[in-house]
Amino acid sequence: NIITRKDTDGIEGSAFYGAPFEEGGEEERYNALWGTTFDRGHIQVAADYYKRHELKLGDRKYLDCAEDYLFSTGGARIDKIDPRTGNYTCRDLLWGQIWLYDYTYYYTASPSNLIAASNGRPIRRIQYNYAGDNLQNYIPPLAPTGGDPFLFEAPAGWFGVGYDGPSYAVENAIHPFVRDSTFIPETERSTLFVEGTYDLTNAIELFGEFLFNHRESYQNGARQFWQFGFTENFVPGFGDPFSPGFNGAVLISPTPITDWFDSGQSVDYYRGMAGAKGDFGGALAGWSWDFHTQYSRSEGEYYQQVILQEAIDTQDFRTASCVGTFLPISGRPCIDINWTNPEFLRGNLTAEERAFLFDDETGKTEYTQMSAEASVTGSLFELWAGTVDVAVGAAWRNDEINDVPGDVTLANNSWGLSGAGITKGESTTKEVFAEGDIPLLTDVPFAKRLNVRLSGRYTEVDTVGDGDETYKIGANWQVNDWLRFRGAYGTSFRAPQLFELFLANQTSFLSQRNVDPCIQWGLNLANGAISQQLADNCAADGIPDDYLGGAITATIVTGGGLGVLKPETSVAKSLSVVLTPKEFLPSGTNLSIALDYFEIEVEGEIAQLGAGNIVTGCYDSNFFPGDPLCQLFTRGTPTDPFTISEVRDSFININSQTNRGIDLTVEARQELPDGWGDLS
Repeated sequence: NIITRKDTDGIEGSAFYGAPFEEGGEEERYNALWGTTFDRGHIQVAADYYKRHELKLGDRKYLDCAEDYLFSTGGARIDKIDPRTGNYTCRDLLWGQIWLYDYTYYYTASPSNLIAASNGRPIRRIQYNYAGDNLQNYIPPLAPTGGDPFLFEAPAGWFGVGYDGPSYAVENAIHPFVRDSTFIPETERSTLFVEGTYDLTNAIELFGEFLFNHRESYQNGARQFWQFGFTENFVPGFGDPFSPGFNGAVLISPTPITDWFDSGQSVDYYRGMAGAKGDFGGALAGWSWDFHTQYSRSEGEYYQQVILQEAIDTQDFRTASCVGTFLPISGRPCIDINWTNPEFLRGNLTAEERAFLFDDETGKTEYTQMSAEASVTGSLFELWAGTVDVAVGAAWRNDEINDVPGDVTLANNSWGLSGAGITKGESTTKEVFAEGDIPLLTDVPFAKRLNVRLSGRYTEVDTVGDGDETYKIGANWQVNDWLRFRGAYGTSFRAPQLFELFLANQTSFLSQRNVDPCIQWGLNLANGAISQQLADNCAADGIPDDYLGGAITATIVTGGGLGVLKPETSVAKSLSVVLTPKEFLPSGTNLSIALDYFEIEVEGEIAQLGAGNIVTGCYDSNFFPGDPLCQLFTRGTPTDPFTISEVRDSFININSQTNRGIDLTVEARQELPDGWGDLS
């Protein structure tokens, strides 16, 4: 709760500028306040401007190179050293590489089609020897194929990396695009606030507020993207004509880096509130009333640079030119790209390539809320221990959301990012409430004061059907000047939020290792990493004990739960004892000790379980395969019968969650001699 000043009479202003010794991340803020008071009220106007300058990863040495930070059991640093720099190797976004897969599209223990390194281990990634890298000085070249047309072969200048310590140390992970990426985004915010009151009569006060806030932020980004395809001579007479010099029955995945990953947000927020409050007279003297209504609106735009899924689709597993065809959604003419070109892999795309692969979009979100509330407070009657005070009231609220993603996202045409539909809906809430403070004892033995507070509320939300009652009972027992007990028992109610109800289905992607607990379940069982039950259920599903997971990511689908979600409910209990033994302490010493026990249980909590939790919960269930979680995902793709293809992770009500604990708070204050103040 914020209580604004009401006594400003004149103009105030302030300015702030903060800058680190190194460039980037500066902050500046300027604000002004004008106010005036008069016989029947006051008015004040405040304006504020704030700007946070961007801090890039490359602006700070400690951000520029992400290191492994590995230590031996003896405490020694054992990170690999990059021989090109003499420093610990940087492990950030890899670039300039081509990933290799054997023709079955599986990671197998000894793929016969991948070329072996000098130590006999299969090579998974190759990296181009860019000018100045001098990879030939640190790692051996690719082994010869011996004339075997099925073994992988690459043109001169390519080296195997990532298969042992030396080759791991020279993987490219620092790129100008990454250095230029945002660590703290540039943010600009402007605010205008107007507030005032006016005494219509001696018993009635009018009041109002207006707030406007504008915020803009921008982030520079970098990302990998990739294509899957064949070598030029995958098998004799069959392959990708645009992978020159790459041969053998191996699937390749060139993985370029790009800086086409910027994003930005712009939000305008308006809020207006008006109301009146006053005192009753006559027979209701001592009673007061309050009525106010409010309207708020948020208008947001979010910008994103994207890669077109339809463009990538034309490049995957191609065996001929696509020139002369057109993309099905955007209508762009198709072009042939050499993904193995080292300049393409380092992000130096031609204007034609950028125009074909990239696009940008802007989505819009509008959120509005209207509300009104009226309440009456006063003293109901007198008891032997004091006055019974009560408050009663009613509230009404309407919320609306309309989120329209950009055209690319709406068409599910954004490579590597979520697709989404329009999220639109509204809800209306009606409430009535009452609260009373009842004094039971005062100034009697063992009770300096004992009072009970009762409150109740009935809430009805049209999106979830029937309403619900909530209540709270609290007691405060002041035994004497130094001992107090307090306790409360209450219930609560939360209706689903608009996005939890109306969120249109969206898709995202996770690697199989983040989703599938059955990957290498035999090894994990032997290591004690999984239960026997989980292993048995993976086996019952036909998954081999040495299955290493598919290369294709799992699609994660999320959405709202209109018609399915119910409100959350909770019960909260608390019991406390408070000691303030001032009379037993020396003069100038104050001590307060509070011991609080609390227990909160939420039932029907609205949440997303998470894709990994859904799949793991299915395979670790006593009821496999009949557990409802097992119906929330599917296995199997045209190239791999075991790959998890889709997980449906929408909002649901989960059973319950309980939180209980004890808090001990001790606060002491001692007056210091000779006017030196207090020590607390």
